[in-house]
Amino acid sequence: MLTEAQKSDCRRHLNYSFRNLAPPGVNGVGVFGLSVGYGFFEDSGILETRWNQIPPVDEARLTGRCYGALNLIGQDPAVGNQLSVIITSNDLQSAVTLSATAASGDKKLDLANKILQAGAQNANLITAQIVPTVPYFTSADSPEISFVAPNPFTLAITVTGQIYPVILQQGLHLDPTLNTGSVIYGYLPILNYLEQQIGNASQNQDTARADEWVARADEIERRQKLYFIYQKKLANFLRVPLNPIPPSAGSGNNSVRI
Repeated sequence: MLTEAQKSDCRRHLNYSFRNLAPPGVNGVGVFGLSVGYGFFEDSGILETRWNQIPPVDEARLTGRCYGALNLIGQDPAVGNQLSVIITSNDLQSAVTLSATAASGDKKLDLANKILQAGAQNANLITAQIVPTVPYFTSADSPEISFVAPNPFTLAITVTGQIYPVILQQGLHLDPTLNTGSVIYGYLPILNYLEQQIGNASQNQDTARADEWVARADEIERRQKLYFIYQKKLANFLRVPLNPIPPSAGSGNNSVRI
């Protein structure tokens, strides 16, 4: 789940205004919900609905976090069948094991949700910010259990009975990446970095030559163009238009075709 700071970064990079709240209610605070006015829906309603629908893998690509996943295929579990997911990470003092036992009538999705509940209640995973999820649109026939974490982790499985779990992805960073000497992962961290570099480039504007070094006269423009490239990538990734269209960093415009 995205934090409010991450949502704010998305709005900022896509040129949306801040999220509007309804007028103060009886409790003296703004209420965000059905009473939100026309200004909210006109400006950023499409973008805001994405937050409740973004799957864990896309959340990882957006934020630069690591993603791992497994799914359960084959027959539904029999009573007493057990599934254990072992999570290992440098952010954990020792490996964490999440276990679930099938009860009468349980399907594969029920077992996946039991693993989710065990993970959501595990203090070590909470401290390490390793978040388990059963994606909303997952298949009941082969439900997925996803994990998102700040740093790499590994998954292992033990199972009894007729359940057949498969590891789809170990806990690794996903594209996009930007190599700046060190690798930056995720649309938001990349855009935050590129935005910062545009501001840093202003430090060179008062220098035409320093010994054998000559500053680029178009440094800011070139950095803006790179920023706009990733700005468009973010808009297309989220399937929302830039709003409004930003000024061009040269020729042409920066509109996004959806």
